[in-house]
Amino acid sequence: MKVLTWNINHRTDNHAFRHAFETEQADLVLFQECFHPLTYITTQELSALNIHYSWQPTRNGWGNCILTKNAIVSDVAIEHEFKGRLLVSTATFQTSGELIIINLHVPITDGYSRHNLKKMFHAITSHVRKGNAIICGDLNFGECFDKKGETEHKEILEGVLLENDII
Repeated sequence: MKVLTWNINHRTDNHAFRHAFETEQADLVLFQECFHPLTYITTQELSALNIHYSWQPTRNGWGNCILTKNAIVSDVAIEHEFKGRLLVSTATFQTSGELIIINLHVPITDGYSRHNLKKMFHAITSHVRKGNAIICGDLNFGECFDKKGETEHKEILEGVLLENDII
């Protein structure tokens, strides 16, 4: 299975969609900061390519999207404060069976993303433990998201994964 994740940065041209499915031949695509899929491609094109999707917007009109080729996507309802930035779905693929697909776009608050990263991983933990899961997205995590540039980010991320029993 070929997976592609991409923050398309509010673009409205269809380059990312075309590239993901036509050039990269991806089976699963997770976009962050995207508009509704019909902004980029027509209903007829979606149907012809056998693409199914789940999309949730933020208050700004852009959001996260999970797209699959040849697999139906179903939303999973979870409680969280990150509308349009945390999307959980399931899809059943012929080769890998049912997968839980999680698309994150971690917001930066007061110059830091780590607090939101921890909250998001806490929100998805029970879904990850239910079976095969793929977690992708834009974590906005690293030295450039630390005001002082003094934090050991690898240890923080490893701690989040360990705390939530995620490999």
